Amino acid sequence: MSESQEPSYPPIDPVNFDLIIVGTGLSESVIAAAASAAGKTILHLDPNFFYGSHFASLSFLDLTTYLTSPNPLPAAVTTTDSDDVVVDLLHQPLCSNVEIVSYDESSFLLENSRKFNIDLGGPRALFSADKTIDLLLKSGAAQYLEFKGIDESFVYEANGGLANVPDSRGAIFRDKKLSLKEKNQLMRFFKLVQQHLDDTQEEKISEEDLEIPFVSFLEKMNLPPKIKSILLYAIAMVDYDQDNHEISKDLLKTKDGIDCLAQYSSSVGRFPNAPGAMLYPIYGEGELPQAFCRRAAVKGCIYVVYSYQYDRRKHGSGIMLSRTLACLAFPRAFFLNARIVAVGMDSNFAIRILDYTIVLRMPVVSLLMDKYFVVRKDAVEVKCKRNFIFVIFKPTMQVTGLYKGVRLASSQDLYSHQLILDPSLTIPSSLSLSPRDYPSERLQMLSQRDIKGIVARGICITRSSIKPDVSNCSVVYPPRSLYPEQVTSIKALQIGSNLAACPAGTFILYFSTLCNDANEGKNLLKAAMNALLTLPVSRNTESISSVQSDSEDTKPIVLWSALYIQKLITSKFEFISSTSTPDGNLNYNDLLDAAEKLFGQMYPNEEFFPKVTSPEDPTDGDDNGLTLDS
Repeated sequence: MSESQEPSYPPIDPVNFDLIIVGTGLSESVIAAAASAAGKTILHLDPNFFYGSHFASLSFLDLTTYLTSPNPLPAAVTTTDSDDVVVDLLHQPLCSNVEIVSYDESSFLLENSRKFNIDLGGPRALFSADKTIDLLLKSGAAQYLEFKGIDESFVYEANGGLANVPDSRGAIFRDKKLSLKEKNQLMRFFKLVQQHLDDTQEEKISEEDLEIPFVSFLEKMNLPPKIKSILLYAIAMVDYDQDNHEISKDLLKTKDGIDCLAQYSSSVGRFPNAPGAMLYPIYGEGELPQAFCRRAAVKGCIYVVYSYQYDRRKHGSGIMLSRTLACLAFPRAFFLNARIVAVGMDSNFAIRILDYTIVLRMPVVSLLMDKYFVVRKDAVEVKCKRNFIFVIFKPTMQVTGLYKGVRLASSQDLYSHQLILDPSLTIPSSLSLSPRDYPSERLQMLSQRDIKGIVARGICITRSSIKPDVSNCSVVYPPRSLYPEQVTSIKALQIGSNLAACPAGTFILYFSTLCNDANEGKNLLKAAMNALLTLPVSRNTESISSVQSDSEDTKPIVLWSALYIQKLITSKFEFISSTSTPDGNLNYNDLLDAAEKLFGQMYPNEEFFPKVTSPEDPTDGDDNGLTLDS
């Protein structure tokens, strides 16, 4: 193939599917796995070079490129032989107001870029007894994952630094920062909650108390402010200040608070190798959507991902594709003129291509909308010579607005009954970008997205831990713990090298908080970072590493930081559906609820992951189906 010759894109076969999904985020991947398990024919597309979309774990260089370089859709090849109305899609990045600061003049981060697996939607962790773990076990996706427990959970106190979140009776009594009175009050409260949840016990919390705000119930129990703060923000994970009813956008009811406490209590010690309440997947949160993609592929889902071309005459004798493309080894993955000479399905997965070209499909760039003819009520009368009157109706072509299929950048058209779009893809609302015969009211409806708010996210890379001898930990900053005007809590998560997320001797810290605008969000995150971290005086990382220590009084020094704002978009059910973006929660419960709801709206007569017990397709439903690293 000459350098000037245009690359060929062999057509995908078949071209008709029950469902086409664009994007491999967690919600899209879960629905792909569920629909495949229900026997639907699925085509799963992703224009990115990695799996996970906004839930991905990226290398250091890939992360900075993703945040700073827009990724517009390529122009579609114009064709004139289509009977469909073609509506071009727009790619609108979900991350904005990106602010990156690097103090790494020794190029340590760039040289070790591939040793990082940095979560794009962090901080994220899983409670051992939450819906995500149950779904992983039920669906069989857990067999593709390995987890490790989060060592400690802390709450930030305005004057006292980090305080442990007690996760058991023994932890309460061992906590030196709790007075004897506070320990007894907390023990009595936990006993009441356990009695309420125990069906054999007669003593229950009254129905009236269950409907009042949880903060009011805690005050009724005479719990001190410190204990209230731990229960509300570090265990129940409430976002807004519960003491300020005028500002709080979401007052937690007692019955919901009790459910949160029950989940936290059930999570502690559920798995022997994880004595705490939370788990984290080795290699990062991006492994979760990949696990569901692998499960979908086993059930026949077809995967077509990032378009990549390789010419041996330009690049040498071979190419190594990173493990983020591990799903390319799925059944029915598309390869062209490529000879796979080595395949490994472990975490260091790679494919070596020795033939000169590999081509993977281009992204979806347009929607195909159906047409039909309608007859106008007004008619044209034509008199003929024999005094006959012929009434001639002039049919006018109009668009129904019904979805029909998608068009790839390679100009191939694919068809399906339903479509799920990545939340970063939308339909232009401007009439100048739409066909003349497309109804403006339908265009406006399809282009609308339900944006319910924004979340500020931050990432820091350091050379030491925020707590001596603790590698992986979570931190919650309750409202007003940093400054009086702070009305939302801030969640943080530190991940160390023993989770294969960063090189040895480094740590990644994730921060997030809900906010009203970019300035407010960044100010909150900067305050949280300054409380635990230090910006280096010198920009030389070699000197930084030499002075770092794990003493209690030394704050970790930041090598690199990133701040960005992300829109919170909720899922929408239509013949063209969309999924939710990463939310501001630490776990995935709300996202999975939305995914299950969307699946139920699309397929009301199908079960969400039916139980399968055949030997060829094991999906062990007990706790032994989850692999934890000791």
